[in-house]
Amino acid sequence: MAKKNKQQIKFEADITGLKKGIKEGEESIRSLTKELKLNQEQLKGSKDNTDLLTTKLKTLQEQYDKQTKVVEQCNEAYETAKKDLGENSEEAKKWKDRLVEAETKQQKIKNAIDETNKELKTQTDRLITNGKKWEETGEHITKLGDKINSLGNKLSIISAGTATIATVALKASIDYESAFAGVRKTVDGTEEQLQAIRQGILDMSTELPSAATDIAAVAESAGQLGIKTDDILSFTRVMIDLGESTNLSSTEAASSLAKFANVTGMTADKYSNLGSVIVALGNNFATTEADIVSMATRLAATGELAGLSEAQIMALATAMSSVGIEAEAGGSAMSKLLKKIQVAVETGSDELQDFAKVA
Repeated sequence: MAKKNKQQIKFEADITGLKKGIKEGEESIRSLTKELKLNQEQLKGSKDNTDLLTTKLKTLQEQYDKQTKVVEQCNEAYETAKKDLGENSEEAKKWKDRLVEAETKQQKIKNAIDETNKELKTQTDRLITNGKKWEETGEHITKLGDKINSLGNKLSIISAGTATIATVALKASIDYESAFAGVRKTVDGTEEQLQAIRQGILDMSTELPSAATDIAAVAESAGQLGIKTDDILSFTRVMIDLGESTNLSSTEAASSLAKFANVTGMTADKYSNLGSVIVALGNNFATTEADIVSMATRLAATGELAGLSEAQIMALATAMSSVGIEAEAGGSAMSKLLKKIQVAVETGSDELQDFAKVA
């Protein structure tokens, strides 16, 4: 057996805790996988059971959290191997392979979560749509049940499963109507426009992994922030997409970007483009979408006066936030600088030459 050198001994000591954590995490994930298999067997005989889907989603999320921890520990072990033994060492290569494997498993769990979310939302929204029908027929069912009881038949007209679905449907319907009442308060539109928005939200909830009540909350914010009635649905869809694909919540995105659009005079047909710009910048630079939007909101007014496009303002915000500049202080400093450059350009002062040299 080859004798271990000092670097190898140091490396093994450095990752002892990591190896233990990875082992415990993988054992927990295996245990959760058994729970998921049992859940899947139960779902085969009852595909429309929202309780089972909710349990599945909760288990998958727990599994994802543990797998994320395993990914972090594998990455730390890989970085330690590179530091202690070199990037081309056998240990470094081994841990790199384990890291890739862990990340692949993490993505598979994420895909399962997304798929389960879609199933759950589809069923919930179907119940919302049918909720009113249950409400309308409830009285007839009760009367029919009374007639059967009067004949001496003590069997319930509604099975336990059907009663559960009816209860969920009624609650979901009530929750959505309550949420849409908020939209009515903030959106200034005709009854026809409001009904179109109402149906549009329900349709959107079957296409996106968000509940109708959550989408209605974003639409309410959009109305409150001055988005035009005809643009409420398109704006809301972009904000929901941003909430799903970035570290911004949908309501945070709505609040910040509505202000940004109002300041820059951006038209409604550009909302989707703006969302794509934010996601692309967040994916390709060392910053987050939330930091980009926060900085861009502070730069919007001055950037607009200086003649910058929305994309240029976002690019400038990304450059600043990616080097660690805080939005509050950095936004104020850059706004002052842009104003100085603008004045220098308009007056042709000596400062213009200085700015040109720096540029």
